[in-house]
Amino acid sequence: MMAFRKLLARFAADRRGLAAVEYAFLCGLLVIAIITAFNGLASAIIMTWDNVSTQSGNAIGKAIGN
Repeated sequence: MMAFRKLLARFAADRRGLAAVEYAFLCGLLVIAIITAFNGLASAIIMTWDNVSTQSGNAIGKAIGN
């Protein structure tokens, strides 16, 4: 039991992997931000093309007399 406590204390004091964990956390946040930005961008592009489609349909309809 004492060996386990020493191992646990040594593990808690070890800071070598802390930078890797911090970088992984930052990368995760960056990925979430990028996905959110692309999601908003995709919505804007879809709305733009829907508007183009509507305006084109209206123009074609007026051109052929409907």
